[in-house]
Amino acid sequence: MMESRLRWLILWLLVVLSACGERPVENVVLPQTDSREVRYLRLDNDLQVVLISDPSADKAAAALDINVGSRHDPKDRQGLAHFLEHMLFLGTEKYPDAGEYQSFIASRGGSHNAYTSFEHTNYFFDIGADHLDEALDRFAQFFVAPLFNAEFVGREVNAVNSEYQARIQNDFRRALDVFKELANPEHPFSKFTVGNLSTLLGGRGEDALRQDLLDFYQKHYSANRMGLVVIGRENLDELQAMVVERFSEIENHKVRDKPIKEALVEDTPLRFELKPRKEMRSLSVSFVLPDVRAQYHKKPLSYLGHLLGHEGEGSLLYVLKKNGWAEGLRAGAGIEYQGGSLFNVEVQLTPAGMAAVDTVTDMVFEAIALVQAEGVAQWRYQELTDIARLQFDFRTRPSEIHEASQLAHNLHYHSPADLIRGDYSMTDFDPELIQSLVDEMKPEKAIIAITRPEMEGDQTSELYGVPYSVLPPSEAEVERWQRRAGVAGLVLPKPNPFIADDLSIKTGDASETPKAVLRTGRVGVWHMLDKRFALPKGNLNVLIRSPGASKDATRQAAAELWVRMVRDELNAFAYSAQLAGLDYSLSARWDGIALELRGFNDKQGMLLDSLASRLANPEWDEVRFLRVKMEYIRDLENQRHADPYRYLSSELGQKLRRFRFSSELRLEAARGLGMREVKAYSKEVMSATQLYIMAHGNYSESDARQFARVAADFLLGGRLPDAQPEQIRRIPEGDFGDSYALEHGDAALLWYLQAPDPGHRARVVLGIAGQMVGPAFFNQLRTQDQLGYVVYGGAYPVREVPALYFVVQSPVTDTADLQKRFRAFLKDWQENGLDKKSFERNRQALRVKLLEQPRNLWEAGDQFWRDLMDGYTNFDSREQLVDVLDSMGYETWKRELSAILAEESRRSLWLQAGGERGEKVLGTQSLDGPQWIGRKRQFFLYEHPPLTD
Repeated sequence: MMESRLRWLILWLLVVLSACGERPVENVVLPQTDSREVRYLRLDNDLQVVLISDPSADKAAAALDINVGSRHDPKDRQGLAHFLEHMLFLGTEKYPDAGEYQSFIASRGGSHNAYTSFEHTNYFFDIGADHLDEALDRFAQFFVAPLFNAEFVGREVNAVNSEYQARIQNDFRRALDVFKELANPEHPFSKFTVGNLSTLLGGRGEDALRQDLLDFYQKHYSANRMGLVVIGRENLDELQAMVVERFSEIENHKVRDKPIKEALVEDTPLRFELKPRKEMRSLSVSFVLPDVRAQYHKKPLSYLGHLLGHEGEGSLLYVLKKNGWAEGLRAGAGIEYQGGSLFNVEVQLTPAGMAAVDTVTDMVFEAIALVQAEGVAQWRYQELTDIARLQFDFRTRPSEIHEASQLAHNLHYHSPADLIRGDYSMTDFDPELIQSLVDEMKPEKAIIAITRPEMEGDQTSELYGVPYSVLPPSEAEVERWQRRAGVAGLVLPKPNPFIADDLSIKTGDASETPKAVLRTGRVGVWHMLDKRFALPKGNLNVLIRSPGASKDATRQAAAELWVRMVRDELNAFAYSAQLAGLDYSLSARWDGIALELRGFNDKQGMLLDSLASRLANPEWDEVRFLRVKMEYIRDLENQRHADPYRYLSSELGQKLRRFRFSSELRLEAARGLGMREVKAYSKEVMSATQLYIMAHGNYSESDARQFARVAADFLLGGRLPDAQPEQIRRIPEGDFGDSYALEHGDAALLWYLQAPDPGHRARVVLGIAGQMVGPAFFNQLRTQDQLGYVVYGGAYPVREVPALYFVVQSPVTDTADLQKRFRAFLKDWQENGLDKKSFERNRQALRVKLLEQPRNLWEAGDQFWRDLMDGYTNFDSREQLVDVLDSMGYETWKRELSAILAEESRRSLWLQAGGERGEKVLGTQSLDGPQWIGRKRQFFLYEHPPLTD
């Protein structure tokens, strides 16, 4: 105890003796609902630091953002900044073990990651709040004394190349590849961000690459271009002591960037077409504009994006949808960099829209011309100012790790006072600035990209192999775009009726968990006035239970089409609500239709009334139906182009749950459905329903009952639905599996290992194991074996059915080899990885996770709703798990884990995508085959909570 006090005394003296930083330079402005203490300081080495003290935090977090990215890559080492991000984690002088940082974070309930962009590299982690001091000691060393060991250079080049290969069919990256190829080669944005074997090694060897890496780090990783954010439960003085001691050692090379003067695109207008992998069509019209990030109080590009990207009645999207030409639209700033920005208007087109792409292009320029002529108005700007002020004043706090990462980035652009407020600040209306920017959006300066699967292209991009063609607009086309002919029905947005007026906090008795206030057998209502967050917001969840809704693939497809019809019909109306901070979701579930409202509670009743009435009585419009059906079919077809590991993970969920049907079955069903069948299906579903309703947040009990009356008026059927429990598949002993032919070259394998019996005890056993096995699996199969970029493993509970699972997507080997390595890893881990010290550490980490308190109203609401849907009407699922966890000793855990993982009685499910190496024989049998149909307990059953007292 005396040593601990002495340590803190020494650390405090270090702060006091530091030449600067012991006092805040400027107060950071916080939302009125945020009671945390915040301090900004600048260390002697010019490192900017923000400290956030939150005594109630269960998790601590830190992030360091460096104003360095792919922009700074040497032309002959493209991808170097990203490669450095990989190498930095692999040991420091103080902590030389390459996997020590990752293991330390994971075994104490945390996570970590990093990203590299054009001008930034951002490193971040979170961890159990008690371990921040030790975590910072490790984290700081990456920026003080990294090793960059030569033995890891070749390995991490392979990891970067695997990341490149894993995303080589990603259509966003493919489109970016074409744009970079057409951009000015003297502009740094034309460089390849990710890197691969060719761009990093280039035949010059690993030693030369390592030397260039060291030179890059020494030149660019300078304290004066770094921003650090630390969030912990310690007080500000203690946090400051931690930081000053460790991060003052970072060297300051006093380097700064100058704005980029080269043109992003040399000759405009530029128009090109490219061929996507997925079935998708789009038109993008972009303009190079000045960099206005320093004008964050004015946000001129946000204002223009609001007008051009609006989705309400009379908007560009609304008019395009009425013609059957568009499915979606977005507008706003894309890339922003020192010296410029790129503003985009992108339209997701239907096949009919692509056939009329010239007319759609005309309409985009008409919309821009309308904004140029009439759009810059004080009242419109003030409306956005009011919305932004409400969003800041009643900010929903993100998780610590995401907040630290974002604020570290903001340190480069916002004043200390505006570190948080800057993202919301929109107070200075500057009509001249806005007008000057929109006036720059001239047809002769446009960059037009057309994406369509029908084109073949006369060129192929070098890095991603994308077919494309450059199609310069004719003078006649440019002249046509410059003329304003008008578009029937196209108007600027009307005033927003959903901006909250009543921001009062409800009075009454608050509770710690929701209480049932009504259970009639047909309707159940749970209510909770939550004063922990003191926000004029709330979550309203409604389940319209009708289990027949998805008892076969045809009904599931019909449910999805019905819900999509309603969402599309409501989009123009509900868009204004979403802008004003009142969002909703409407989705088809296996047991019915789920509706959720989330946001300011003031106008929720108005939105609920519209949603419920439209769901019960949609406008059955044939043009809308055909467009929605086409979009749904395309989405299902495109699943074959998903990343293999994502596809296998999705299919695992379908395999384990009854009444979930594969994308292939739903696709076949959707193709045969007409509007008449979907309409009849909706009537059938609505004829027999029960309602589960939860009102959590700033609601009185009378509010909850009123919501129930509105919902019942529209959504309660004439009879009770049949009982239908959720059914989770019981995997028999043995090896079962399935194979999928996907449009991707990488092989991928997923191994699911199910416990023989469900329940809290087995969930805890595999929960601890999952904490331990994930980092070890990653270290062995990615770091050591270099099998691919995508490698992960851990616990996989479904309801009360626990399991472990392991996933690898590999560009270098096939699924048979992966299976051998999976089994060899698990065997070695069982023999050498189950030590008592690791058990105790990871048991505590799991405990921290289970007892972690919700950070905001939405997390709390999601936990309560999930508990209710899982039958925990006392809302204590996590507490029950902790009770079992606390009573479990090491020997008991090891014995029970060994029984679950015993090779002779394993319950395994193997899912593979063979890629270019093809499907391999894995020694599995079909899960749906006759060899196990009819055995006892094919499914574990879970009933809905009763709606009677």
